[in-house]
This record gives sequence, structure tokens and C-alpha cells, in this order.
Amino acid sequence: QSIDMNRGWNWNSIYVQPESNVVEDIFAPIASIVEIAKDKEAYAMYGNSQWRGDLDEINVGKMYKVKMRKATTLSVVGEKVDPAAEVVKVKSGWNWIGYTASFNMSIADAFADLNPQDGDVVKSKNDFAIYNSYEWVGTLTALAPGSGYMYYSNATEEKEFTYPSQSSAQPTQMRILQRRANEFVVDDNSNYSGNMTIVAVVKNGDVMETAAEVGVFAGAECRGANVSESDGLVFLTIAGEGYGDLLTIKVKVDEQIYDVKDKLTFEDDATLGTLSEPFVIQIGEETAI
Repeated sequence: QSIDMNRGWNWNSIYVQPESNVVEDIFAPIASIVEIAKDKEAYAMYGNSQWRGDLDEINVGKMYKVKMRKATTLSVVGEKVDPAAEVVKVKSGWNWIGYTASFNMSIADAFADLNPQDGDVVKSKNDFAIYNSYEWVGTLTALAPGSGYMYYSNATEEKEFTYPSQSSAQPTQMRILQRRANEFVVDDNSNYSGNMTIVAVVKNGDVMETAAEVGVFAGAECRGANVSESDGLVFLTIAGEGYGDLLTIKVKVDEQIYDVKDKLTFEDDATLGTLSEPFVIQIGEETAI
């Protein structure tokens, strides 16, 4: 398996069973340019020709965040696993999950065996989608081999699922939203290991704006941008790390740019707004009722 690794932070997983899954062996060919690798509970750092930390293994079915000093390709030698035979466990709340197939798969097919609940969220480093009764809605449309994902489960109990051995040939229930912001260009997010997600609507007073371009900034740095859809919803993935960065919002409507009064605070893995109750980005004044 060949995995393209960008400079900075990557969200990765493997779909082969290597002869040795020890961290030192997996990253041996590129160890000198690996800064840190971590899962949800543990980490390993490389320096002075040795590994330090409590992350011991890289396993199929799990996601790892890896920070690289420069871009490269990681080659992992091993036998491909059968996705349908690899059980992935999902607990209530956020989970770091790997993708065990060697081909792209729609998220509807990927999580069919999981029986998602309303409000479940799946996200990559740059995109996300929310489950809404019978379909996934958002900017994340498919899982890709080598990538890792985070899944938020609203179920109170632990669940298990497997990915299918092949994608369905039938159309899947997925409302595809394409990011097409051009006024606000997202800066390189490789310095950030995480993100927060926002489902919002743009309003000018009481009027909902469609085709409104939204940019979210930390200082002068654009951390996320997108355009509201025909139903008014805009899906924003905001890059960042930890907690505390002050976020400001700019909106472009009909060639006019508005500075939104309300400010936000970045919080890793926070979710703001839902499909039924989106966060309101107000560029005008609401009419008193």
C-alpha cells in the first residue's frame, strides 16, 4: 500500500496486514522526516534516531494523525485485508476509525452496516457529512484508501460494523454538496491536526441568502470557506488545533462583503449547528417580532 503523506498533518489508515505492525517498522523507510504519530490515546515521536512515546503499533481499522517534516510516500508491505472481515468498533461520541478497503467507497455504502442514527457525523481532515434519517448530507461524499476519519456516534451503546468487500452498483442516498468558494481562499491547513465543523445559514435580517460565500478567519488566515446551497445551508470545516483561537466571519453576497459581528472560538472537534437547527450567520438586522 502506498500512502501519499503531505508536509504537516495527515489523517491516515492502512488496509494491509504488515508482517510487523510495530511503529518503528511501519515508518522505518521515512522515520527521519516523521515528527509525530498519534491515535486517540497514545503518541510516538521520532528524534535523535529513536522513537519515544506510548504508541506501539499501527493497526488496520484505526486512524492515525501523522505530522511530517516534508512530503513523501509511505509504502506499507503486507497482504490486503478483506474489508468485510475486519470489524470496526464505534463507541458513543467521537471515534478515530480507519478505512480498510483498497478502493473509494461512498459513505452511504461504507456505513450501511453501522445503521447510522440521526445526527451522526463523519469527517475527514477537510470535509464532513451528517446523517439525516435516510441520507448523508455534506461535503464528504466518499472514503478513500489510506485516509483516516473521525465518526461521531449518537448511539448510547458500542456498535460494530464492517465495510463491504465492494461498492454497491446501485445509486446511494447522498445529497452531494460541492465546495466552490472563490472569494475566500482557504490557507494551507497542514499546520493543524484537527478541525471543527459548522452547519449554518446566512441571513440578511429575516431573509435567508443562497449562493452566499462564507469565509472563517483566525486573524488574516482563512481557516474554512464554502458557499450556501439552494436550501440556504452552508457546510464549513474549520482547520485548527486545541482551543481558543478567535474566529471571525466574512460573507460575500452580490459582490458586497460583510464583516459579521458575531465571533466564534475554535474548539477541536466541536460541532456547531445541525440540519434542523443551523447556526445563523447574520449580516443584517433581524426584524423585531
